[in-house]
Amino acid sequence: MVQHNENFERFPREYAQLTSDQKAALAWRSIIRMLPQGLRRLHANNSIRVLRQALVAQLFMAGRAEITTLERAANATRPSFDGYWSTSSDRPAVDRAANDMCKCLVGNDGAGFGPPSMVIASTGISNLVPESHFILDDIRQIRASAADAWQKAPTELPEILPLTPEHTSGLVPEQEGRHLHPFWNKWYQSVIAGTAPNWSLINRIAQIDDAAWEEGAATLDKAIDDAVDDLSIAMTENGETVEINPETGKLRLVPTADLPEEMGIYVRRKMLKAIAVFEQPLPQSYRALTPDLAMLQCAVEDAQNLPVELYDACSSALLRLALRAEQGECPPVDGDPLLADYRNRLRDAGADILGSNAEARRVLERRQAITDNDELIKGCDTINEVVATVAPLLEGRLAETLPQDAAIATDPNSDPAERRSASFRLSGRLLRILRFTAAIAIGAGLTFRALTKGAELLEAMQFLAGNPIVKDAQRIIYEMLNLR
Repeated sequence: MVQHNENFERFPREYAQLTSDQKAALAWRSIIRMLPQGLRRLHANNSIRVLRQALVAQLFMAGRAEITTLERAANATRPSFDGYWSTSSDRPAVDRAANDMCKCLVGNDGAGFGPPSMVIASTGISNLVPESHFILDDIRQIRASAADAWQKAPTELPEILPLTPEHTSGLVPEQEGRHLHPFWNKWYQSVIAGTAPNWSLINRIAQIDDAAWEEGAATLDKAIDDAVDDLSIAMTENGETVEINPETGKLRLVPTADLPEEMGIYVRRKMLKAIAVFEQPLPQSYRALTPDLAMLQCAVEDAQNLPVELYDACSSALLRLALRAEQGECPPVDGDPLLADYRNRLRDAGADILGSNAEARRVLERRQAITDNDELIKGCDTINEVVATVAPLLEGRLAETLPQDAAIATDPNSDPAERRSASFRLSGRLLRILRFTAAIAIGAGLTFRALTKGAELLEAMQFLAGNPIVKDAQRIIYEMLNLR
């Protein structure tokens, strides 16, 4: 008790020296310190409530309070009534929430109910750890910019949350014999590792309907899966969709944002002129460009007015040109008039596409937002098997480019920039193909038959939707997108 009183006396003085951001960090660290022990002690569906409140707290304390419930919570926070906690700040709602959290942990019954404190105060966890000296250690670490030094006595954090079937069977209605969704431990591990979460996913899961949170078990698991699936589609939006060709029953690419017809003709003409820079047959010094010129020719003929496809063809040809010159497969570009002309024409075509199509620019931004990783390389066998399995269902540009992109995306020796583009295209298209086949499997077959001539491929689509390898491929793509 003496130690507790000393800590309570020291805490306001040290806390007052923190900035608003540091107070937010302290409150968030306190939540995570309490979470594993709190989950072990709670009953009924309070575990689910605490996990949800932890997500809300993370969003709030990170300054990402973008959802309505968080805005209401921020507006409802009131000025502190305790002189120890008064502070002038441009972020009073954050300060108040941090105050509430920390007052709970030092045993002050006057704590309010800002979003972070709800995690502990409203679920009765605040009595679990009466000692608060670790908060003073955290203050010192945060002031020293060592904000990720979680593991230290006496409050060492476990590697995983206590969410096994044995634990959850007595905590969550209808959860008996089931793990909670793997999202939770992945999220928790990212927190204690200090890695940035996918904020869009945290937001979507925090916004799942209250009824699903109350029911828990399979209902909540499905809602989390749906949130992951919907976000994966949004993250890989490539200015196109996958649809049935009613004349063949196969799947094809359809642009969602065409280039204007005149611009499409103009761009393709520039690409053809780039190809025509070289005489045929190619002289020996340029023969390494043969596959690149063939790729450009196919894009001109097959990509129609798909702006991103045309841009990617130009960009890929330029990347390959630079690599070939670097590796001595062709002359240095700047010293060769024909190669310089070829390069400049492709650059102009790419610039025209980006200048005339806002969606193409947004696609490039979405690609850059995905952190480079080797998930597709590690999962190459699964990815290539799924691509080979879906190949008979595809036609046109989709059938041509999907295996090519898979080969580049799963090759550790491919150029990183080209692998990034190929991984983005491959992931988005596979996700859309698999989503379509899943819809067929759950009852869209009659519609499919009506749209196609004989629907010879319906059985193949239904088989694919039920194949376990599909789930494995989706998991790999989700991990690539930092959604697992």
